[in-house]
Amino acid sequence: WNDDVVVEMPAAGTLLAAAPGGIPQVIRVGRASWGVQFHPEADERIVAAWARSEGPVTPAKREALARIAAARDDLAVAWRPLAARFAEIAARRRTSAGG
Repeated sequence: WNDDVVVEMPAAGTLLAAAPGGIPQVIRVGRASWGVQFHPEADERIVAAWARSEGPVTPAKREALARIAAARDDLAVAWRPLAARFAEIAARRRTSAGG
C-alpha cells in the first residue's frame, strides 16, 4: 500500500536504517526532522481497513493479513524501540527548549 517510495537519500540526510536491498527506511535531516518509510503503527486491523478500502478482500489479501497477524510480536519488537527512542529524543529536545 506504499506507492511513494524514497530510493535516494536527500543530500543533507543521514541514513538511520535501510531495508536489505538498501532502500532507506529511517532518515534524519538536520537535528529535528525525522522520517520513516514504513508504518510502525500498522497492525493487521489497520492493514485490513486499507485492504477493504481497495475493494473485496481477496485470498491474497487474506494471506497477507494472516502473515501480519502471525508476525505481530516480531513487529512490535522491531518498532517499539524506535518509537520509544523517538519519544525520548523529542521529550529531551522539548525540555532543553524550555517547553
